[in-house]
Amino acid sequence: MNLTADIKQSMRIQEKSGACGLISTLFSSVFWAVAVYRYGRMIQRLPAPLAIPAKIAYWTMFYLIQSLFGISIQLWGKIGEGFVIVRGGCIFIVAESIGRQFTVFPGVTVGNVRGSKRLPIIGDNVTLEPGVKVLGEVNIGNNVIVRANSLVLSDVPDNSVVIGNPVKITSTSSSVAYKPPIPKPAHLAPYCGPLNDLSETDLCKEN
Repeated sequence: MNLTADIKQSMRIQEKSGACGLISTLFSSVFWAVAVYRYGRMIQRLPAPLAIPAKIAYWTMFYLIQSLFGISIQLWGKIGEGFVIVRGGCIFIVAESIGRQFTVFPGVTVGNVRGSKRLPIIGDNVTLEPGVKVLGEVNIGNNVIVRANSLVLSDVPDNSVVIGNPVKITSTSSSVAYKPPIPKPAHLAPYCGPLNDLSETDLCKEN
């Protein structure tokens, strides 16, 4: 189910450690959103007699997570290990496939647009900051940061930092271990409005 890798990555990004850090991670709503997604993917392989009650349990948890925390992670595509939601609120994700170490913030949408033939494909070590929209037949490479409130409608190459509506490359890095600057969750506020209403500063200021 990759949950162990998800937990470790979440603790690393949010600078948590020890028993207290583990407990706070396990009891967070965003962890349960990831756990329900992993569970839903796992039960797809169950035989029919076992699948029925398992799917009832899954859909019950899915709609609870969606209604209570504003997080909807569809089962369509596989998401690799190290999947982290930094904070919940207005998050919708459906993709062809997503690689390892995928990190998302509030207000992120990954999905389809009318007329496109497939969903987005996202590589390894990708971070989508608050308010990012990734839509249509796009490919996002490995080691990419998409800055807050950006709109991705075209391909993004490996080792890039992009921003804008539509996005433009602002910098590149050849390092596979490229690590984005991650604000602590307490500094973020969920936002569901139009892309241009708030700036990155507004989204990341302290509560």
